[in-house]
Amino acid sequence: MSETGDTKRQDPCILFLKPWSQLSGSRAKFFEEELQRELAPHHALYERPCRAIAITGASDDVLFRLDDDTFAQVHLTFTRNPPERPGWPGRKMFGTLADWMIEVMIEDHVERFGLW
Repeated sequence: MSETGDTKRQDPCILFLKPWSQLSGSRAKFFEEELQRELAPHHALYERPCRAIAITGASDDVLFRLDDDTFAQVHLTFTRNPPERPGWPGRKMFGTLADWMIEVMIEDHVERFGLW
């Protein structure tokens, strides 16, 4: 905890490759609230603190940093209530940001835009 009592960690400056872009401020808060609205009690992310850090322009996927410094890429459904199907919204878990970058971000970029 910092001297001011703030327990939120600041993300380092991360270079996101298109189609991904960084989220912060009110845009991040919007997706954090949307995630909480969509989660049912049986979902693995239910009641876990999640911070939105990136979004892709290619789908409704958002990357969240979890309270244990792991990451979840979540496919939001933008429904008013939690979906009735167990497991939704869909998610893929990553142990580190580097794991996500290698498995998802670089692949998404190369698939849509070429190597660089």
